[in-house]
Parts: sequence; C-alpha cells; structure tokens
Amino acid sequence: MKPENRIKLLTFFSVFLLAFGITALNFDNLVFEENQKSYITIALGLTLAIMIFWSKLKK
Repeated sequence: MKPENRIKLLTFFSVFLLAFGITALNFDNLVFEENQKSYITIALGLTLAIMIFWSKLKK
C-alpha cells in the first residue's frame, strides 16, 4: 500500500472514530462511568488525528 493511500485510510478511520464517539456520547449525563466507550473512542480518534497531522508536518 502506498504511503499516500495509508494516510488517507488512517484519516478516514480517525474521522470515523471521532464521529462514532461523539454520536454515542450521552449528553444528558456526561459522567465518565456512563460514557466510557465514547470517551475512549474520542481519545483514540484524536490521538490518531494528531499522529497523522504530526507525520504530515514532518514531510
């Protein structure tokens, strides 16, 4: 797989994780215990997005 295609795939996956995490978040009760999966998904999506951004900055 070409590096450009890999970055596009990771970008899509990052956006997917962020969208899923925000959608699954219970806005009526934002306590961590009630939204563990959502917060973890959002954190993974943000981490992946930062890694992608960092790799693009290095180029």
